[in-house]
Amino acid sequence: MKDKNYCGMGKSAFIKPPHWAFLTASCKIHDENYTRGGNRADRLKADVGFLKHMLIDISELPYCKKKKATRWAVIYYITVRTFGWMSWTVQNYKNKNR
Repeated sequence: MKDKNYCGMGKSAFIKPPHWAFLTASCKIHDENYTRGGNRADRLKADVGFLKHMLIDISELPYCKKKKATRWAVIYYITVRTFGWMSWTVQNYKNKNR
């Protein structure tokens, strides 16, 4: 069985960005927070938590890999803040209609 890529969205989930395997736990927690839904403050909390979890994971990497992984974590965070509203809106709609 293949590992699920929690670091993608919808049909893009088949795309495996750099470091996705290492960051899968952070992405999974973030996805769970998005599934819970909520308001704008809840989304911001989920996104900031995502960045914090990634940085904690990165802190365990060897020194030579930390700089590159940190750049990717920031890119993931910016991407989630920029485009995550699409998934957040869908999840909130689903949660309100249960």
